[in-house]
Amino acid sequence: MVLYRLPESVRLEWARVGEEKESDLEGLLQFLFMEIQRRERSRTFQTQVRDREERKPRATAAALHSASDKRNDGPSCGVCCGKHRTERCFGLKDLEPVARKNKCLEKGLCFICFEKHLSKHCVNKTKCVVCGELHHRLLCTKDQGVLGSSRGTGVGNKEQNQPNLRENENVDPGSNTQVFSARVRKGNDVKQTVLQMVRVKVKGQKQEVQANVPFDRGSDRSYISSSLVKKIGPTPAGQEFVSVALFGDAKSNEPKLRKRHKIQVLCQDESY
Repeated sequence: MVLYRLPESVRLEWARVGEEKESDLEGLLQFLFMEIQRRERSRTFQTQVRDREERKPRATAAALHSASDKRNDGPSCGVCCGKHRTERCFGLKDLEPVARKNKCLEKGLCFICFEKHLSKHCVNKTKCVVCGELHHRLLCTKDQGVLGSSRGTGVGNKEQNQPNLRENENVDPGSNTQVFSARVRKGNDVKQTVLQMVRVKVKGQKQEVQANVPFDRGSDRSYISSSLVKKIGPTPAGQEFVSVALFGDAKSNEPKLRKRHKIQVLCQDESY
């Protein structure tokens, strides 16, 4: 009568271990005691596993959406928090190299990649193209520029295609240099932008010619057109990898190996 009141799983287990002991009541009670202990241990283990699973963070659609938003935010400037890379920030490029370093220290930026960490922890080991030391080119105090100011002066016999997106500064009225300038205005009737420009004489190994110099303060290099290079034959000054992009672009072009040249530009006092 006792066996019929037990669950079927228990009866099957008793039939397996209690063979030829069907009439042994003491053996049945001992078996039931051991079975109860086994089931209690099993229930405790299942509770611990369930608690650990509940403590695990569960992935949600909101978390996926948040991660996607972070990837799509694009670059963020470490200096002004604008939507551009730090090395393209006018607030940084308009400073002298020493002041740029101080600004990076103030903002906690790496001297190599301008990210928020120390330079000694940076995985980027790209060295400066000017001095060969481990820092970004914008922080190099030995950079005196290939063709004059590192603030960006294009030299060529026709205007550069890159627009100047900053308001041009006033020119000293006592200067004899003629400078043409225009302010960018947003509207459907404006289709062209005129850069500040000056007419100068440029001298190379072959000859001396007149050339237009448009001023683009958004550039950190001075450029010379290939046609002018052929005309004047400037002195070679090595090569370097240069990546060119418009201000505010999400990413720049692939770096390409460019030639560097030394040229002579005639000053107002007729000296080179």
